[in-house]
Amino acid sequence: MSYSSPIRRQPLTGLLITLLCLSHALIAWAESPSLPLEQSQPLTRQQLELARTNIDQETALDATQKARIHELLEQAGNWLGQADMVRGEISRLQKQIRDAPQVIQDLRASLDHDTDVDKALEKFIQSSDLAALEIRISKEELNLTQARDNQKTQLEELSTLLAGSKQISSEIAIRTDSLAQIQSDIEVLPQNELKQIRQARLMSLQARKALREAEFDLLTLRLGNLSLLTNLSQARRDATIAHVSQLQSSLKRLNQAAAEIREDQAKQARQAAELLEQETTNLPLPLQNIAQENAKSRSELEQLVYWEKRVLQQLTTAKGKLEQLQSDFEHSKQRVEVVGRSEAIGKMLSRRYAALPSLRSYRRSSAKRKYEINKATDRQIEIEELLLERGSLSDHVEAVTRSILEDLSGQEKQHLQKQAFSLAGARREALNELQKAYGRYIGQLTSLDLAERQLLNISESYIDFINDQLLWVSSSSVSQVFSPTRLASGIGWLVSPEHWREVGADLITTSRHNVHFAFILLFTFLFVVWKQPFARLQIPNLARATRKISTDSISLTLKALFYTLVKVMALPVVMIGTGLLLRSQPTAAPFTLAMATSLITVGITLTAALMLYQLCLPEGVGTRHLRWNNKICRSLAQELRWAIPVGAPFRFLIALGAGDSLPADALVISSTATIVLMIVFIIFTYRLLRKQGSLMISWSSINPNALLLQLHFLWFPFLILIGVGLIFSTGLGYMTLTLRLLDHVESTIWFFIGLFTLRELLLRYLYIAERRLRYQNALQRRDELRAQREQEHQQIEDESSVITTEIPELNFDALSEQAKRLVRFGYLLGSVIGAWLIWSDLLPALDFLDNIQLPINTSEMVDGIVTETPLTLRDIIIGIVILIVTFLAAKNLPGVLEITLLQRLPLESGARYALTTLLQYFIAGIGLIIAFSLIGFQWSNIQWLVAALGVGLGFGLQEIVANFVSGIILLFERPIRVGDVVTLDSTTGVVSRIRIRATTITNYDKQELLIPNKEFITGRVINWTLTDKVNRIIINVGVAYGTDVNKAMELMVAAAHENENVLQDPKPVATFEAFGDSALTLLLRTYLGSMDNRLATITALHTAINDKFSEAGIEIPFPQRDLHVINSSPLDSKLNTPTEPR
Repeated sequence: MSYSSPIRRQPLTGLLITLLCLSHALIAWAESPSLPLEQSQPLTRQQLELARTNIDQETALDATQKARIHELLEQAGNWLGQADMVRGEISRLQKQIRDAPQVIQDLRASLDHDTDVDKALEKFIQSSDLAALEIRISKEELNLTQARDNQKTQLEELSTLLAGSKQISSEIAIRTDSLAQIQSDIEVLPQNELKQIRQARLMSLQARKALREAEFDLLTLRLGNLSLLTNLSQARRDATIAHVSQLQSSLKRLNQAAAEIREDQAKQARQAAELLEQETTNLPLPLQNIAQENAKSRSELEQLVYWEKRVLQQLTTAKGKLEQLQSDFEHSKQRVEVVGRSEAIGKMLSRRYAALPSLRSYRRSSAKRKYEINKATDRQIEIEELLLERGSLSDHVEAVTRSILEDLSGQEKQHLQKQAFSLAGARREALNELQKAYGRYIGQLTSLDLAERQLLNISESYIDFINDQLLWVSSSSVSQVFSPTRLASGIGWLVSPEHWREVGADLITTSRHNVHFAFILLFTFLFVVWKQPFARLQIPNLARATRKISTDSISLTLKALFYTLVKVMALPVVMIGTGLLLRSQPTAAPFTLAMATSLITVGITLTAALMLYQLCLPEGVGTRHLRWNNKICRSLAQELRWAIPVGAPFRFLIALGAGDSLPADALVISSTATIVLMIVFIIFTYRLLRKQGSLMISWSSINPNALLLQLHFLWFPFLILIGVGLIFSTGLGYMTLTLRLLDHVESTIWFFIGLFTLRELLLRYLYIAERRLRYQNALQRRDELRAQREQEHQQIEDESSVITTEIPELNFDALSEQAKRLVRFGYLLGSVIGAWLIWSDLLPALDFLDNIQLPINTSEMVDGIVTETPLTLRDIIIGIVILIVTFLAAKNLPGVLEITLLQRLPLESGARYALTTLLQYFIAGIGLIIAFSLIGFQWSNIQWLVAALGVGLGFGLQEIVANFVSGIILLFERPIRVGDVVTLDSTTGVVSRIRIRATTITNYDKQELLIPNKEFITGRVINWTLTDKVNRIIINVGVAYGTDVNKAMELMVAAAHENENVLQDPKPVATFEAFGDSALTLLLRTYLGSMDNRLATITALHTAINDKFSEAGIEIPFPQRDLHVINSSPLDSKLNTPTEPR
């Protein structure tokens, strides 16, 4: 008993222990993560794949949770892939670092093997023919292109390494912060997420950490070996440059050898052709002609080969310059991006600017080259036509020898035919070779033209880039700007006799080379001087002619402007012409080119200033023609009288000292002249535009509520600050910025003055047009009144009074408000566009509009392919501006056309109205299409929306749509027109307007009735004046019984004949219509020429008939009634007397 119990309990205890361990294991397995959580171990792709498999087999997760986990695992996989790529780059960089010393040594040693290459090339040239040389040239050109691409890549890499220490250190700091943030995220994983999502997030963070660690190691490796990598990059650059140079030299030598072979072959062929020509002197004339043509073709080929060689040399030089300029441009941009704007960068860019090629010579040579290409192409086509015309060789020989073989024997014929075949074959061969040579020559000319145009474009872009960068770089210090020593040196440079002798020599040289231009300049100057006395006399005469209505015309103003220009152009013609002449000399000295630019600049400025001064004189165009205020013009002319002679010399010195390739002391001259000119500008502005000045006082008296007067406190100090700001920028050494600002300020001032003058000319033209129309209408009314009085045998005592009472005095306020609004809007729009174009290159901040992209795409055609491009804020603004312009143009432009054009055409008022209305619809439609296309609403994108809206409109707004379509039909079909007299139902009136929805009819009570357009299409309408304005009047008259009816009808017809509004054809007719209850009914039917005087004519006829009937004793009865009383017994009448009161 004592042993049995333990023995029985031992299996049970073991079983319990086993079950307990198993349950703990199951619980631990259930609660353990299905993804590894070891944070210290690196993540591998095998772990990611295992995690993906476990997640796919997990049944406790829904689809959303699995998708989130897979997204995190996919992200981790991508980062692991990037980390592997970075580790591969580290391995390559480590190998590169290990091999760098030997590579550098080998690259430097390879620079000494050029002699062997040259010897091999010379050996190849001596042993090769022309075909082999051409094949080798093609290969070398391909190798050169690849070497240049390699050189560009290495220069970019070297630029990055040279400025890489600071950049790499910054990137290392960024990676360090990123690693710290990732480690922090790993340590604080959210505990409220599912364990599977938390495990996937951990994997993603580990993969991202691995990527950042790899990038950190790569950057650290680069920074630690930056000097070695820089030396390696420099060695590669030097080797590549040497290789490019060697390829260029080889290609040049190969082209030279091929050209020499072509020259030798052409020379030998020409000599053989000349010898053959001499041997054919005894042959018949047709064969001699063939030999002569062959000799000419060979001589032309020899000359063409010579020109081909020259063009090839120019092409090689141009390509070399193009490649060098491209490389230099890219290198400069990289240096500016890496280093930023500094004084050293400014000096570097200044040197680059001075070394840039002249753009003018390339422009001139491009024009000449196009002529050469066209000429060579014409000659090639001519040779082709000649070969086609002569056909096969046997047919051509037969045609040539047909006339000379008739009298010869058989043996002589064979000998002559053999000679003819030989000559004709030689000529055909010469023409074929000449055709191929022209093909090569045209190709080389085209390539040269393309290379020089690319060189020109890159030079222009390079110049713009340098100018934009130099704007914010100081070119000299304050002490250098105000240095008396440098100023004295600059004055010495300016007055140096050597420089002025260079100008004289260049002027003589360019005058000899450009004789035609010099002659035109001299002729223009003599013409201006000859016409000046006549112009001074004509300007007052033209001013007096504008005072009369009958003689006033816009042509008088234009003539006055021309004579004013002649009056002031003597000196500007000399300055501008001399400047253009000097600038056309490609080999001119730098001082000469600076002088040419100064003369042109000052000549243009002086022309504008003198024109403004002449406009403001008492007999000037502004005062007499444009009716500017006399006091304002007097004040402006008074200030211009001293400002022009004082400011022009300093403007000349500014432009002269800022020329290209000039010494630094010349810039001191420009700086000093700028400061003095700005002081002159400040004084001129203050004297002219101060609040207490005569100009502002006169302006205030004319229009005290003008907006500019109210804002005087803003723009007047701003103008003063412009001069002060330019003085300070000059003193601080920002001369490039100062010169650009000065040019833009000057351009802005003259632009607004010119635009204002143009606006005044347009207003005057519109006013003259309206005034002339009023005058013509007054003449027409006078003629009508004269004719009427002549019919009445009356004389007009004072005919002029009829006109002058209808013609207003000269007053611009009488101009149509519609035309004035359009002109003002055009002035405002032109001001905004002009200011934008002038200042946009100096305001890079305005470019931000292109950088703000909206979440809307628009279709755009790029290289023939429709691509989706994002819509920018600039597109939206332009679209809104177009909508505004469309609205104003559609509203105002038809009125201007009515005044300026349509009134002069033989059109009725209704036709003019239809044209202007349709023009409004057309302008609105075009504007909406353009605006919506810019905004991004393409028809292909909204056509289904338009179709759906069309269905909706068909049901919901069908009446409005029907009225709109009916309005279009009315305008095109014109069953009714503006001015027609119509009757619709019981409404009669004159059509005054036809709008989109309704037509306005004004009845005789001056009530305006709005009738939907649909009524005129679907209803019954009487148009009294559609095709014929003749209408009939019926006068209904009743006469008493017993009246002589014939006499009464004669009197009625006589009354009709006496009325001047009644037509005589058809004749008035009187008829006896009926026996009435109280009268005999007579009708008078008469016809009128128009509806204008219908009521007045009816009244006049009624009055005349009544008068004539009264004189003839004819009675017009009133209605009479007889009363009959019927009764069976007699009526009993009784008279009662009132009784007296008691």
